[in-house]
Amino acid sequence: MNLKNLTLILLIFTIISCSTESTVNPENYIELEYQKKPTNDKVLSKIQTKIKGSNDSIGKFIKNHEQRFTYFFSSKTDLDALIKMYPDTIQIKKAFLKQINDKHFVSNFESLVNVKKQNKPFYSTEEVMEVASRFFLIVNSKNTLKLKICSSENEFNDLNSTKDVTLIEAITYEAIITAFDEEKSGQPKFIANTRSYFLEAIKNPDSLNNDALSKLAKNKLYKMMETDKSLKQFINAYYIDNSSNLPFVIKKSE
Repeated sequence: MNLKNLTLILLIFTIISCSTESTVNPENYIELEYQKKPTNDKVLSKIQTKIKGSNDSIGKFIKNHEQRFTYFFSSKTDLDALIKMYPDTIQIKKAFLKQINDKHFVSNFESLVNVKKQNKPFYSTEEVMEVASRFFLIVNSKNTLKLKICSSENEFNDLNSTKDVTLIEAITYEAIITAFDEEKSGQPKFIANTRSYFLEAIKNPDSLNNDALSKLAKNKLYKMMETDKSLKQFINAYYIDNSSNLPFVIKKSE
């Protein structure tokens, strides 16, 4: 075998090896869980994603950072579309596998499990805070305005950023959720601030109908949370504590 052929074989082997090491299969770490109504076990009330108990290095990483993956799996799959297919569980599984094998989903999953060690995306503090504010939501429920924190109804599609903010969403969700692990007296100030902002945001003229009031109040709360110093300090501290496992880099303000 001449040197040229040997070099070509080694090059092909290297490419295949690198491709194998840098690609992970979400199917090994995520599955669906069906919840049926207690009064009728033939009627489905909910489909949700569930983390599989895998003992490989990626499975252990997911277990150690469960909240970010719980958010990612549930918010980046179209569960509403799947539930419409019930009781055809074969069709549901087929559609679900198509969703989690989508190139965009796999790319974000690889980033979250830290497969992509290099070329991490950069985000500014302003982008982080814009995303964080959306986890504090005012909703109109039966003509009553209510405050929801880290709900599944968060809105990110209308953000000014042209970047994909999925990674920020997952990590920031995890950060905010941890704030509720403390006793009430030890919780960060932004939690109390949120409730005050909510009461301020819903103070509007009686001439507005509930839908218009809800939209106005919702945008007011977003703006207030986006500039809340306590929330910013809390998220920055969380990011610093988890700098070794973050899938992105925060760009320092000039």
